[in-house]
Amino acid sequence: MIDHRPWLPLQGQMSSRLDFEVLLRDFTTFRVGGAAGIMARPEKSGELRTLVNLARELGLPVLVLGGGSNLLFSDSGFAGLVIKLGRSFATIENLGGGRILVGAAAAVLELLAWAWEKELGGLECLAGVPGTVGGALAGNSGIGGQTVGRIVNRLFILGEDGEAKVLKETELKFSSRRLFGLSPEAVILGAEFNLKPRPKIEIRSNITEALERRHQTQPLGERSAGCVFKNPPGQSAGRIIEECGFKGYVYGGARVSEIHANFIIARAGATCADILTLMELIRRGVSEKYGLLLEPEIRIIGPTGEVGHEMA
Repeated sequence: MIDHRPWLPLQGQMSSRLDFEVLLRDFTTFRVGGAAGIMARPEKSGELRTLVNLARELGLPVLVLGGGSNLLFSDSGFAGLVIKLGRSFATIENLGGGRILVGAAAAVLELLAWAWEKELGGLECLAGVPGTVGGALAGNSGIGGQTVGRIVNRLFILGEDGEAKVLKETELKFSSRRLFGLSPEAVILGAEFNLKPRPKIEIRSNITEALERRHQTQPLGERSAGCVFKNPPGQSAGRIIEECGFKGYVYGGARVSEIHANFIIARAGATCADILTLMELIRRGVSEKYGLLLEPEIRIIGPTGEVGHEMA
């Protein structure tokens, strides 16, 4: 249980934008998980800096939450500060010459509509991606080999020292479904993208194509968190899992999708433990048949933070 007293002055300033013991299941696409010790929705850079600095002074872990589409929270929750950036961090600005500045809290759908209206192409790979731009950046989202990381000029962050920083394209390390090189305590504030002039009809066509591909290959509309495991080099995790007989497999409230075997669906009453157990059964089955150890692609968050490649 977190001591509320150090946070009460901030709660007085932020009112309903700072709460204790907030259920995380209401903020993720899996719809499972326990409570966050503290959840804050800062609307100002000063508020964000104060929140992060206080959490660090108290030795509490900090997690920034976007749309919650690539996260699995432990049933025991997160014993720290969860930050969900407010609308003041959701601005979209046209800098000219194809360059745009986008806040991390901007919804991906909102950004796509804005770019279409301005006839700027390059973001269509994000069509169908739920959540926010910050989450899309952290997960290097995309489809068909096209990811958002390829069009980032600059990334704006709040560093682990509490200072705002700008990282250039050459300093960024985008890889398959992840942005590497940032401190776990860094907060993505926004990014500058380099887009290309493109007719609306072409942008719409690209978006439609991306959406159709997702509908054909992914269980959209279900309670899932995207691909659960990373693809082994040169191979498809979904195909391997299907070949091991796990398509449609059920454990408790968790089920492997019949559409794509690298998706796990959280059914009514599902728990984090159900999903983790099913993940471990899949990993063992694949290891026994192919000698491969699948690594999680989704972020598994335990009470004190991300647990990496281990099971929570």
